[in-house]
Amino acid sequence: MSYFNIIKLNAISSTNDFLKQKHISAKCKDGDIIWSINQTEGKGQRKNKWLSEKGKSLTFSIYKQFDQLIFTNSFVLSSCVSLSIVKTLKKIGLKKVHIKWPNDILAGNKKIGGILIENIVKANYIKSSIIGIGLNINEEKFNELPNATSVFLELKKKFELDMILDILINELFKSFKELNNEENKIINSFSSFLWKKNDYASFKNKNNYFRAKLKGVKISGNLILEFDNGSISEFNSNEITMNYND
Repeated sequence: MSYFNIIKLNAISSTNDFLKQKHISAKCKDGDIIWSINQTEGKGQRKNKWLSEKGKSLTFSIYKQFDQLIFTNSFVLSSCVSLSIVKTLKKIGLKKVHIKWPNDILAGNKKIGGILIENIVKANYIKSSIIGIGLNINEEKFNELPNATSVFLELKKKFELDMILDILINELFKSFKELNNEENKIINSFSSFLWKKNDYASFKNKNNYFRAKLKGVKISGNLILEFDNGSISEFNSNEITMNYND
């Protein structure tokens, strides 16, 4: 789409870091996309690495400016991005696509994509964001990564990366337009794709593992959990992590 300016690079350490340097140098424009065929030091949540295989993963970052997006709606932004990825994967044929709280994208019970959003905030407003997205597309195996999968492994079919990118940025374009006036709709849609919703799942806090029933999320991003005694509590992503295995 003409709204986005795609800059395609053969190799780079991190698409997010590249855009951050462009922003610091005042060279970023709204809608800039850095797409790397080979990302050597991709980043994930909580300082984890995003491992990608040259020419087989879709790894890119978007620089997006906002006019009136309050910082407390940062999870709504993250939800928009997650939902755009879910819709894209469904359009190319994947059936069982879920979101593992807070923003891992799953095919079945395995991770197929991830998001890293870095916000530039001024006076309680998000002025712009660097939105990093990684999707496993044509990988044929994941050594020592039992919880990972790819579009190829799920569908037994290979795809052109630029075709999937085109679908995804079209979904992102539509989602961004809903940010300021469709918060509840976005969160409700996000909740409908939650992995393990209304089921028991395993979590870890600072010291212990525990199980609880996942009931949904708040606009803040807090996860709503129900315990065996009927009590309900909220947790943010700094307090607990959600495990793949029960």
